[in-house]
Amino acid sequence: MIKKSLRVVAAVIEEQGRILICRRKNRDGSAGRWEFPGGKLEQGETERECLARELMEELGVAVEPGMLLARVEHEYDTFSVKLAFYRARITGGTMTLNVHADAKWAAGSSLPEYDFLPADTAFVRGLAQGDFGEQAMKNDFETHIDKLESGSVKWNEMKKANPAVGKGIVPLSVADMEFKTAPEIVQGLKAYLDSMNVGYTQATDSYYEAVSMWMARRHGWKIEKEWIVTTPGIVFALGLSVQTFTQPGDGVIIMTPVYYPFYMVVEQSGRKLQKNALINNDGYYEIDFDDLERKARDENTKMLILCSPHNPVGRVWTKEELLRVGEICEQNGVLAVVDEIHNDLIMPGFTHTVFPNVREGFADNAVICTAPSKTFNLAGMQVSNIVIKNKELRRKFARAKYGCGMIELNALGYQACEIAYRSCEGWLEELLSVLDENRRFVEDFIAQRLPKIKVSRLEGTYLMWLDLREYGIDHRELERIMTQEAQLFFDEGYIFGEDGKGFERVNIACPKAVLEQAMQRLETALQNK
Repeated sequence: MIKKSLRVVAAVIEEQGRILICRRKNRDGSAGRWEFPGGKLEQGETERECLARELMEELGVAVEPGMLLARVEHEYDTFSVKLAFYRARITGGTMTLNVHADAKWAAGSSLPEYDFLPADTAFVRGLAQGDFGEQAMKNDFETHIDKLESGSVKWNEMKKANPAVGKGIVPLSVADMEFKTAPEIVQGLKAYLDSMNVGYTQATDSYYEAVSMWMARRHGWKIEKEWIVTTPGIVFALGLSVQTFTQPGDGVIIMTPVYYPFYMVVEQSGRKLQKNALINNDGYYEIDFDDLERKARDENTKMLILCSPHNPVGRVWTKEELLRVGEICEQNGVLAVVDEIHNDLIMPGFTHTVFPNVREGFADNAVICTAPSKTFNLAGMQVSNIVIKNKELRRKFARAKYGCGMIELNALGYQACEIAYRSCEGWLEELLSVLDENRRFVEDFIAQRLPKIKVSRLEGTYLMWLDLREYGIDHRELERIMTQEAQLFFDEGYIFGEDGKGFERVNIACPKAVLEQAMQRLETALQNK
């Protein structure tokens, strides 16, 4: 008989040197045993979302999940459990025992004296010893990789901008990561190459199943195999969508400032660019719905390209915002093409809603662009999954793809995507902890030492949006200061549109030591400015 497998998330909450533990009521044979507060993941939840929900339900407190401490797997007689332990801090509410018999703040060194659930005991021993157990964060997010001679686009652009760049300088521009590849992907690709050649390859049923299961598990989004059209990248898919679903002279709306290829795929196709500028409220960006509606009502407007989460401003659009966007598109016959490439990279406290889940019917008027490339740093593998429920839209898109000579993709890309979606969820959760720690570091450093810079709160992506306009420096001079004086290679804000002048986009997907050095150089460069 196949055992049922449960995924559970638990919180390690420490205050004044003591850790919160809870004792179970008389249920399922575990009466009187102690545990860390938390519970089972529901479909579509991330581990951090689950933790926040469970702590509110169990104890009536709001928590902010922090670093992932450990992962543990345990086999019981009739089921298995996979646990993830996170540090967390209480941010609000009054503690109430809604499901437990007791709760206690215990010294870490005394934890082994309590009768914990069997799945917790190895972690408890490690926690008492100060090492978080044998299953503590296992992936390497600290090693600095020198990619100067590797052909990396980001590193080549740095060398082009400043040929005299010093040794050890790392660019923080183009949106790929400076971390080592997830070991499961490395090992899986090696195993594939050991057993297969790399001739012409198609996506398999197993591949489609992995994509569908990932979307259901991480986003609560149920998709069918037939809805997926693979492409070598999302920018390719955006350009193909513009050329397939609009005619020269038609209007295409984008929300600025925005990822610069959005401009390219519209203008170079001979379409009319309709800029729906976001409203910047003291660093917090909102959609100008009045302007969006005006532009959508224009009979020549046929498409909206939506970035969700938004690059570069870092917004995770709320369900309410997306509902209004979808309704405006639906009411005005405007097709929504949604770039969700960053949809797995959501900071604690925020929830991403995939566009088709906002309201029934939206999927029939949408092209949803997804990929493993940002989540697992696989851009070089050139594989994306474009989800189109509407059969007629999908037929036109697939036909246009074949018309470009694009039949199938990279054999290793298919493999890397499937391995990532089946085996690398733990790596992703660790990555999210690292990114959130890096975000906090940048926010704190700038608040304390560079108060003229305004930082937009990062809700999603690993790209922070910094407003340097208070310095009064022309954007071209700012670029010179950054690249020549400070040897800082961020993405200049103006490349995202006119409303990005005076801003810098900083990629924080790098070892913390690299980020620390970059912030120190930024402080030095802006002294006396």
